[in-house]
Amino acid sequence: MFRAIKILGWFLGISILLMVGGAVALFFSENNTWVALSWPYPRMSLDEPFGVHTFEVVLGVAASGWLVSVLLLGAALVLFPLYLRRTRQYFSTIKKLEKELVDLRNLPFKAPAPLEDLPDEQVLAPEDEVDLERDLLREEESAPA
Repeated sequence: MFRAIKILGWFLGISILLMVGGAVALFFSENNTWVALSWPYPRMSLDEPFGVHTFEVVLGVAASGWLVSVLLLGAALVLFPLYLRRTRQYFSTIKKLEKELVDLRNLPFKAPAPLEDLPDEQVLAPEDEVDLERDLLREEESAPA
């Protein structure tokens, strides 16, 4: 089911691109005349503060330039929120990792090492040592010779 939708999407996308390309090609072939464009610019004169620069361009080229600039602006407007979202995700991940690092640095203070990590030597009180000597003597006496 999903594969069929994916194939249909690709087909529709390519078909739409071909139709738009054909329409643009027809527009350029029919509008190949030169037109005069006037472009105002500021001047350092109090009499006429704005001058006008006039030049001629092919109408199809001017229209394609305007179309490309509108498409780039639209793409920037669509992609900018995605960029902001991804940036927020990165900073959120960094903040979580920094908190985890702080917890790991403070681990010896919050949870000291367990007793298994201490050395195996046992410190005995003097009366316990006497009891051990008596136990050893009893074992030797009870052992068959």
